[in-house]
Amino acid sequence: MVSQVLFYNQEQKYPQIQQDVRMVKEHVKKADTTDKGLFYALESLPPIRRIASLGDKMDNGDTLPAVGLVGLALMNLPEDMRDIESATNQIRGLTDKTYKYDPLYNRKTHQHAFSFFRGTWVEKRLHKSIDKGNKFAEKLYNMDKLTLDNTKFGEKVQNIFGIEKIDVKSVEKIKDFKGDFAKAYQFKSKIFGGEITARAMKRLPLLSVAAIALLEIPKIFKAMNKGETIGEQAGNTAKQTVKSSINATSTLVGIGYGGAIGAKYAGATGSLIGMGVGAILGSKLSEKLQGIIA
Repeated sequence: MVSQVLFYNQEQKYPQIQQDVRMVKEHVKKADTTDKGLFYALESLPPIRRIASLGDKMDNGDTLPAVGLVGLALMNLPEDMRDIESATNQIRGLTDKTYKYDPLYNRKTHQHAFSFFRGTWVEKRLHKSIDKGNKFAEKLYNMDKLTLDNTKFGEKVQNIFGIEKIDVKSVEKIKDFKGDFAKAYQFKSKIFGGEITARAMKRLPLLSVAAIALLEIPKIFKAMNKGETIGEQAGNTAKQTVKSSINATSTLVGIGYGGAIGAKYAGATGSLIGMGVGAILGSKLSEKLQGIIA
């Protein structure tokens, strides 16, 4: 009942979103190379990218993931707009000689740790709850400081590549509601690709990983009811679990590596475009791999 009410409210507030996404995608299928390039360019923008799959989810009856997608897009809109503004300022600095572009930090050498809540309205609510003594809010805030490299998996990856942190800087232009500054790290690696891998992991907050995984869970529950026998239902559930794992992993890898490479070589603009390109490539790879399983 709660999910139905949430979906109804979102649908009333944003009645055109799923229809617009479907129309654009139908147009892209029939479009020439130029139009497709324009669509992919738009999808590189975070607010557009976050709802790019909304039409497909609605067509497939994935109501809860669709609601979650819209919710995440709305929650992250302030941070997304700041990223777009930073990229716009960089472009302006390259084209307008009278404008002095002041980057947040040197992205060619360092990578700041991304956050799931920083810069969003949820962060303010978290800190208000912490001030009232809410222990869960405090744990959530502390968890928001962790990225993929802080996990056991991340530690194993760092050991394999021989990754080391050689410098840490406070980024005063990026801070949370409490006033704590973001940290930007410089890495070195014994193996080719290690530095980019370290930067990619710093761009993946644990809460973002968890959010993407949670959006896949309703698909798995839905698969449990497909089939006439227990064996068929178990088989469909197993297939969907693998498909969901592939989709979540390819999305995270694409966004992480795409953004890391883009930021290293082209700053804020490269980060923005790189994440979009990475998301598109990750989606395409996921479709191919899932097609093999189906």
